Amino acid sequence: MSLEEFLENLTLEEIEELKRLKLEKSKICNFSKITFSDLKAIFSVQRMFEKEIFNNWFENSICLSEDEEDFLSDLLREEKNFIEIYKEEDLKVKFIAPILNKIHFRDEEREIREFYEEKLRCYQYFVSENYDSTKIEDLKGIYKNLPFVKEEIKGLV
Repeated sequence: MSLEEFLENLTLEEIEELKRLKLEKSKICNFSKITFSDLKAIFSVQRMFEKEIFNNWFENSICLSEDEEDFLSDLLREEKNFIEIYKEEDLKVKFIAPILNKIHFRDEEREIREFYEEKLRCYQYFVSENYDSTKIEDLKGIYKNLPFVKEEIKGLV
């Protein structure tokens, strides 16, 4: 049997099974190329309606020291004319990074550290690209604001 004959005789179920086996074999997901059915097979994502989840965080009173207030005031004074025109990388380097560098994220006892270009991992799968927040919806409209790579996910939007 030739390759053409083989391909012509494949059923949709067999094609889906081959895709599943290929995905299972590779365990590497390239989010700009992954299909929605592959995505649903890897990740179980459901919308949460729990609105109180961040209450403790948002209702917590924040007290800044005089040094912290001075730092933020100086940063705003230096960058106020440029924030609106910065591209993403400039904004990160010039405005966001100085703020993040003031925060001590590392906790060796609990094995916590800051990260910037880590690959996303879910179970045994790795995401092969950096991810960013992009609004997408499936046919039922239940997935919103999921972390995905910057590239548009074809067929989903």
